[in-house]
Amino acid sequence: MTAILNCAQIMPRSYDDPAFYRHKTDKGHLFNNRVCYVPPGSVLPGHPCIRENRIFDFDGFFHVVDMIEHAVKMKMEPQTISFEEIWYAIRRPGQEQYVRQTERFKAADPSFPGLLAPVKNPADKPYRMLDGRRRLWKQTDLGAREGLFYVFPEPEVYEFFWMLVVSDQH
Repeated sequence: MTAILNCAQIMPRSYDDPAFYRHKTDKGHLFNNRVCYVPPGSVLPGHPCIRENRIFDFDGFFHVVDMIEHAVKMKMEPQTISFEEIWYAIRRPGQEQYVRQTERFKAADPSFPGLLAPVKNPADKPYRMLDGRRRLWKQTDLGAREGLFYVFPEPEVYEFFWMLVVSDQH
């Protein structure tokens, strides 16, 4: 079984003093972001943007816990968004049916807003889901066509993006 990693445990330095990279988006926004080193086969501690689901020309992920804390701290107001406008990842055929049988799906609370951002996604939809897929599926089971989401705008959403480096050296 693969453990879910906390980047604070695997960074080359402490969480308070992580490695950084500088990235300029195609819209000209410049960011200093954290680097997360993980061993091969690890489960990421956030929303993965890897391989064909990349938003930049390198792998990375959005640190969901930090995003939720930010939404609460800043008292963000959830927005009502149509499910048709949201892209979410399905990593392999049949995954949705499998996920619906898990305890995690059963425990999902659809009253808690999901996390979205208007960033690149494979379906070119207005929003990419960063957290809340199970809650969205529960809402669709009840006939809902829209739901509440915290929407992180560009470029601010990139403050929560970590570059991913897979390495057996750490």
